[in-house]
Amino acid sequence: MKLLIVLMVSCIFCKSDPINVRIVSKKDPRKYLALFNGEVRLATKEQIKSNKGCSKFIVDEVRTEILQGNRRICKKYGFSKVMSCINENKNSMWGVIIDSSKFVSFKMNEEEDCITANGPDSADILGDVLSLNKCDKNSDSQKFWIKLIVNRKARD
Repeated sequence: MKLLIVLMVSCIFCKSDPINVRIVSKKDPRKYLALFNGEVRLATKEQIKSNKGCSKFIVDEVRTEILQGNRRICKKYGFSKVMSCINENKNSMWGVIIDSSKFVSFKMNEEEDCITANGPDSADILGDVLSLNKCDKNSDSQKFWIKLIVNRKARD
């Protein structure tokens, strides 16, 4: 009985801990959400490595932010493009829409827009540009899966 209570309490505290993840596109599983010196793109591992980007994020379940270092994925006023911000504000808070499968969409809080991969037509050297478009549950361009990063430590 004591073990069950400890496990339940542990799980409650786990939910609010930040989680290290990679965010992968459903439409093209070779592409990851990535941050390049302030630019946000959907990019392959090769593009990320050669352009010194980062695809490791912390998803903070309490504030529903997608963080990397001191930067966060956000929407800047006047732009429909997904961007990178340093300051925390309501434009960096995301609602997570969970699909009936393993996929999720990221919805701008208090708005009807979701992060959308624009595809290879919008690509540059860093990868595909991401924009904010009206949420569409049938759009694979708005669906991602969250891949946990597991720290593998050598055992003695």
